[in-house]
Amino acid sequence: MDKNLYTLTKEEYEIIKKRLKREPNDFETMILASMTSEHCSYKHSKFYLKKLRSKKAIMSNENAGAVQLDDKYIFFKLESHNHPSAVSPYEGAATGIGGIVRDILTLNCKCILLGNSIKFGRQDNKKNNNLFNEVVRGISTYGNSIGIPTVCGETQFLDCYNDYAIVNVLALGIVNPLDVVLSIAKPGLKVILLGSTTGSDGVNGATFASKNLNSHNQNEKKNDKLSVQISDPFMKRKLIMGLKEIFDKKLVYASQDCGAAGILSSTSELVAKGECGINLFLNKVHLREKNITPQQIILSESQERMVILVEDKHVENIINIANKYEIGASVIGKTIEEKKYNVYYNNDLLASLPLNILNNLFEYKLKVKKPIYIKILEKEKKQKHKSNMEKDICKILSHPNFNEKSYIYEQFDYTIGNKTIIAPNPLGGVSSVYIDENNILGITIDSNPQKVYISPKNGVESSFMDSYRKLVSRGFEPVGLTNCLNFADIKNDDISYQFVNSVEGLANISEKMSIPVVSGNVSMYNETNNGAIYPTVVVGMVGRADNYKSIIKNYFSDGETIFLLGKILDKKMNIGGSFYQYVLYNSLCGKIDKINYKNEIMHKEIISDLNTKRIINACVPINTGGLFAALFKGLYKKNLGFKGMLIFNMKEEDDSYAELFGETASSRYLISTNKTESLENMLNKNNIDYKILGKTNSKNTISFNSMTFDKTVFNKSFKSC
Repeated sequence: MDKNLYTLTKEEYEIIKKRLKREPNDFETMILASMTSEHCSYKHSKFYLKKLRSKKAIMSNENAGAVQLDDKYIFFKLESHNHPSAVSPYEGAATGIGGIVRDILTLNCKCILLGNSIKFGRQDNKKNNNLFNEVVRGISTYGNSIGIPTVCGETQFLDCYNDYAIVNVLALGIVNPLDVVLSIAKPGLKVILLGSTTGSDGVNGATFASKNLNSHNQNEKKNDKLSVQISDPFMKRKLIMGLKEIFDKKLVYASQDCGAAGILSSTSELVAKGECGINLFLNKVHLREKNITPQQIILSESQERMVILVEDKHVENIINIANKYEIGASVIGKTIEEKKYNVYYNNDLLASLPLNILNNLFEYKLKVKKPIYIKILEKEKKQKHKSNMEKDICKILSHPNFNEKSYIYEQFDYTIGNKTIIAPNPLGGVSSVYIDENNILGITIDSNPQKVYISPKNGVESSFMDSYRKLVSRGFEPVGLTNCLNFADIKNDDISYQFVNSVEGLANISEKMSIPVVSGNVSMYNETNNGAIYPTVVVGMVGRADNYKSIIKNYFSDGETIFLLGKILDKKMNIGGSFYQYVLYNSLCGKIDKINYKNEIMHKEIISDLNTKRIINACVPINTGGLFAALFKGLYKKNLGFKGMLIFNMKEEDDSYAELFGETASSRYLISTNKTESLENMLNKNNIDYKILGKTNSKNTISFNSMTFDKTVFNKSFKSC
């Protein structure tokens, strides 16, 4: 077959021909290839993503999904911009922020916060270090310029991300339910392209993001850079102001962000949802460049553009408002009764396709077979280690996946808007913003690629619970989550298994814990010549508290008694994928236990009750780095010491490391109190497992089990970067 199929397979092309009852022309083939790309169509994932649907989620079929807090909708979403950031890290990261903000704006929400989850290779590599610096610069420059605070995030460095970058970004907005603008068309509306001019940047961005980068030659790599959009945060500020006035005057019937596949995707999705059609006139689009082709116009992903559908009587008013804010506006088409997607350039009809062929044409089921590598990794090996505990603790605390991240978050403006209550801080965890006098919002972003790699289903549930426990520990009731599913080549059987089981884990845990998945994103083909990334399932979870007084501290004070809420770790508990094993032994193996859902809810309720009764002063969840790391974090802010017991069940040298640093699926927290008797009575009354570990003090030492360590050494390690 001589015809250029773009990214369509021969089999897909034959199906299209059969459905059309004719051969598509070259322009039609091109737009079909874009709309059936993995990035636009989710053809290998959408069958499985149906499992994540929840009746509790609000408008989850929109650009973002929502939960309700009293009389407000809170819309939020995670999005990926991995391929662009790997090729052009500054612009890739910046335009990632630009895109996710537009997903919120298009619903007529006020965007009130940003977050991110970013992953890189080893920082002793020059390319990895450049990717890291440029991604952080792109996120901070864009976010700071548009006046929206970046309040939360996570950063990890692993070999599987060498020469690559995972850039997942989050935005959250707030709106009155009656003011939401949907992305559902109806016949007889004018189509207006609003915002920046259209150029040749970002052309074929959707198909570029739907293939591996590892096989590209030099010419392809040059073309890859052309597929990356150019950021324009100052145009975004004008677009935000112009959109607000247009939305406030109720001039818009439907709205859609111009993201992947540009005008093509945004217009086709609008009419597909509304079960109508469109006549699109590409020669009407306001352009940045001369001699740009119709193919480039329809596929360009030039930034800061929206498509809005309006009644005829509002067109003039909208054009005037656009001119006022210098954001540009063109009437580029009209919606029609017939369910067809018709594209014109001047008087030439370039494409005429039925909507049911352009949207949701392919849906594949995957081969699911447990990989051999997982069977091997499950056979956990006993670690033999010549230990120097002080040095080993310093290795854990100084590791870039654990140490304090002020060198990153201090580049972000997290106070703009004066709504931030819990700002990014050395202890990490939850950030929080003020909504109104009855609602404080908590938010956290988490992932654990290593655990998901060795046990996709249980690893995802464990990552979910990390977010859940962080919110619970600060006094927030978890109410909803978004996710970003980052995987390698989905056509690889091992990757298919990882993906399907990760989705099953996320669906199962969200149902068991009654926390709806409101939105999400899938990013495939994340691999380079170095190999595939670990399955990177990022969870962004939102919680609410009644008021500021409900928030629990995450640091201890002098003279408090420290309780372990939950079970002491023993040899029956699996600790596969624990951080200390990776840091000290360069080991990744073992099993991950299933979550005890009943226990999680019981702990949430008792922590809430103890907080209401003012019996506890602080709470720290036990996660990365295990029991010792949680204790260190609790002591860090006030530079306190500790004396007590941390090792109870496993006093042999290697086993004691498991008890100190091991991470189990069990729900475990450290809580501090000055009311020891009241706390014991409450825990005993409710049959809650606990252990008194010791007391904080003003000394500069941590003492346990006849060992004493100088805490200033640990503090110095934690601050290293």
